[in-house]
Parts: sequence; C-alpha cells; structure tokens
Amino acid sequence: MTDEILWAIGAPDGRSPDLVDTYKTPNLLGDVVWTVPPAGQTAPPRRWPLFHPSEADPDAGYRPHPYTVVFPLDHEPAGAYLLRLDYLAIAPRLAYLELQVNGVSGLAYLRPAPSRSGEIRLQAGLHTTIYAEGVAEVVVPAALLRRGENRLVLTARDGGSVLAVENPAAIERLDRMADAAGFVYQWLTFARLAKPPRSVLAATEVAPSVVYVTGADGALVERCSLYLELARGIGPSVLALEIDDTGRRERTAFAVPAAAFGHLRLPFDLPDGPSPAVAYTLAGTLGGEAARREGTLTRRRKWTVYVAPHA
Repeated sequence: MTDEILWAIGAPDGRSPDLVDTYKTPNLLGDVVWTVPPAGQTAPPRRWPLFHPSEADPDAGYRPHPYTVVFPLDHEPAGAYLLRLDYLAIAPRLAYLELQVNGVSGLAYLRPAPSRSGEIRLQAGLHTTIYAEGVAEVVVPAALLRRGENRLVLTARDGGSVLAVENPAAIERLDRMADAAGFVYQWLTFARLAKPPRSVLAATEVAPSVVYVTGADGALVERCSLYLELARGIGPSVLALEIDDTGRRERTAFAVPAAAFGHLRLPFDLPDGPSPAVAYTLAGTLGGEAARREGTLTRRRKWTVYVAPHA
C-alpha cells in the first residue's frame, strides 16, 4: 500500500505554473485562498506565491500573511494524514510555520540543509549566499478533519525581535537579498497515510547550533534544540534528555506543553567539551505513552568572528 496524495501545489522540482515568483514583490498575490475542486472536477487556473514572508519582512509590510487551502474529503476521516512541504531557504531570516486545520493550531519548524544538487532553481537564488533546502512533514490526525469541506491555513512566523523601517522610500532602498524573511515553496502535498504512525512520536531530532555563549558560571555552552514531531495530540508531559560526554553526564528535564498536532521545539544548552560527538538518551512519558530515543549528536564547529566598523 502507498500513501494517497489528495491534493498538491507546485512540483517536486519547484517548476510549476502554480507558483508565481513573489520574492521581490511579496504582496503581489495578496493572502491567497487556494480551492481544491471535488474529485472529477477540473480546477480553474490558480496561482500560489512562491515566497511566503513572515512578519519580519519589510517589503511584505511587517505583518503575517495567512495562505489558505480549502479542500474537500469525500470520505469519513480515519487514521492519519500527512502534510509535506518541500522548500528552499534563501532569505537571511528563516520562518517557521503556524498551521491551522479547521481552526485547530499547530506548528512546523523548518530545518534546511545546504543544497546537494548545486542547481539554482529560481532567479533570486542567483544573488544570495544562502541556498538551502529541506522537507517538513506534519502528521494531521483524522480527528481534526471532517467529511466535506476542510480549511488549512499556513502562516509564516518569525518569532524574533524586528526593527521596523517605517519609511516606504527607505524600504525601497533596502537590499532585498539582505532583508527578506520567510521561505520558498517548491511542493506542498496533503496525503492519506497508508500506515498511520504507531508511536506518538513520528520523529525526533537533537540539533546543535553554531551559537556558543558563556554561561552564568563562566563555562562555554552550545545552544541546541530538541525537536519533537507528533503523530497525534498530547497533553502536558515531561521528558528528560541525558547527555553522556566521555563519562560526564548532563541531564536536562523538559516540561513539554500540550499540543494538538505538529512540531515542538525545546531549547537547551550543551556544555562544551573535547569530544566532537556525544551520546544522548531521551526518555519519559508523552501523551500517556512511554517514549525513549537514543542517538548521537555532533558539536558544531566553533568560529572566531572579527567585526570592524567601516563606511
């Protein structure tokens, strides 16, 4: 059995008449509503913005931009469904996604990696030093859907502090390759899973960053994140992450908030050490189910950055 794709926007390689290049003009199509026709009916020509700006994007007006997909289900929802997003990252500020499925909210975090193909798929990518790609998957429980019309709203979020430029003329003089905030759509699909996940955790990742800071005790620590991808909703839970760093053990306890679906990001600090790779164990109870994951994370390279004022 294979997953059944119920609707799609774009194409696997990003080359599709569905996608309109809005990187330099993010308000070109407005806040779109994409309507999927019932099975057997032909849809009229539609357009979806290639670039999804967050509230940190000056050319998009420093506001959220909700993009909506309205789609029918001709069956009673059962099991689980999968929203998959193939995307590119070329903007200096990468967004994450706020999702609403029939009014119920969840999050999806984008974790791109440098492009392996070496192929620049869009014109704006020719002028940026940032060119990464990735796939984000979100399991949507059947309980959030209904037979008949369903509504999915996607909003790119920044979540950080923003220094807004209020003068429109000044915004026009900004370098678009330096001030954009958001991500680029390649392919967006919604499918019915042939085999729903058995565990409450669809996937986990312990991700170190390139950011090192000095802690309160004067020791160097690396900023890291624990990502949890849920297969169904959970109530408030507790997880513990134990790090084994060449015999030295560090334990971090997480108070996991309730979530209806989607991803969770839990930040923590990893003490610096001589070993580039450290083993970890994640254990606890999640959504009433015992959860345990083991793996290895590799510390990121430390950089020395020199800053000099110039004109």
